[in-house]
Amino acid sequence: MTDRWGPPVARTALVAEGASTRSLGERGPGADRARIGMLALPRPIVYRALPEDVPPPFGRGATDGKRQVVGLFCPVELGELPRGQSYGSVEVEVALPTGCRAVAFPDAPADVTGRYAERFVQTFRPPTDGRLERALVAHALVEAPADAVVLSGEVSVRAVVHRSVARFVQSVSATSERSLAFAEGIPDRPTVGAGRAVRLVVSVDVRGYGTRGIEDGERTQNRLASVLDRAREATETAVDDRQEGGDSLMLVFPPGIDEITVLRRFHAALVSGLAEVNLELNEQAAMRVRLGVDRGLTVRAGLGWAGQAPVVAGRLRDAPQARTATATAHVVMTVSDAVHRDVFREPGAVPAGDAFQQIDVEIPEKAFSARAWLHTDY
Repeated sequence: MTDRWGPPVARTALVAEGASTRSLGERGPGADRARIGMLALPRPIVYRALPEDVPPPFGRGATDGKRQVVGLFCPVELGELPRGQSYGSVEVEVALPTGCRAVAFPDAPADVTGRYAERFVQTFRPPTDGRLERALVAHALVEAPADAVVLSGEVSVRAVVHRSVARFVQSVSATSERSLAFAEGIPDRPTVGAGRAVRLVVSVDVRGYGTRGIEDGERTQNRLASVLDRAREATETAVDDRQEGGDSLMLVFPPGIDEITVLRRFHAALVSGLAEVNLELNEQAAMRVRLGVDRGLTVRAGLGWAGQAPVVAGRLRDAPQARTATATAHVVMTVSDAVHRDVFREPGAVPAGDAFQQIDVEIPEKAFSARAWLHTDY
């Protein structure tokens, strides 16, 4: 997960029960309990829903002044399992306080139960390639009393873990050893232009920034900002946000853009602008940048952009393969499987889809794994 979620506030074990668990993990305190994995429950994010976010009968004009609808993101980071074990399914259960109920589950990539109830469950299962992403987000729209200023609740996790033994597969059910209680403030009003929508996210970082001194670091930041401003202007598209972080920067483009044109122009202007800057620098001072690109459901929350796209873009930017490639390349762009499929495989896309290298990104310390595509410019 990205730092936008804030630091995890609960780390707990997945505990299986029963005599069949002996070979799966570390023995727990009970006679027939075993800790078979770890997980982290980062702090949930609450946002005020826009009218168009909410389906009937809770949409525009349906409120009676006694209720409000807020969005709730509950992220879960699954720990890496030992070799030969895999997640078969993961259930994220959220209990809401009395007077609150889940009324919708926007674009949920999961099976859902508990609509119009104070307790709901989203079940995540592996895709057809058999791998379940270890960074999951349960997302719901919650009806709460109009005078509520805080949304509270409790998050817990259940999982089915498969263990392969010869030609056989053993399945064991496990639950989180403890749950996460939360209480998050509800924003006063929605942020105009930053409601729930599918957006393109580009995350950028400079190689070796931490080794530069103060003056060199300042020059590097200014050069990066200048080059990225020119690249953004080349797209002829305004951005919903530009979030800075020293040597890194994240651009969030608005929904409904022509992604093929935007990414072609942005990439071309970035490569040419960086080449122009590096003409004046020696090899040691030359700027080398990494880009991570993803698209997905996002919403502006209190501390930044919430959703999977900002998370994945940052992880792809920091992929080990991308870090290695910037030892020789000046621009390394890593895009998600969805962006490669829907944007760069299309006719007219530049770079073309076959100019990318398929990679498997594994960042165990961030509980992140994904298939991605890497392109280099020297």
